[in-house]
Amino acid sequence: MRNHIKQLRKENNITLNDLSVMSDVPVEELEGIEDGTIEPMLLDAYNIKKALNQEFLADVFVFE
Repeated sequence: MRNHIKQLRKENNITLNDLSVMSDVPVEELEGIEDGTIEPMLLDAYNIKKALNQEFLADVFVFE
């Protein structure tokens, strides 16, 4: 699944470590989600969206 996590992190000056703390998703998992090798569980996707201050999951994740 493609996503805009890296772009949103950079726009908001958020590191992977910061996002991990804010979303309660381990850094290793975030790295895999960000590069598309891991598909996030729904709760993790929601927490990532919330941590990045996005209103909709589709603002972060591209559902194909």
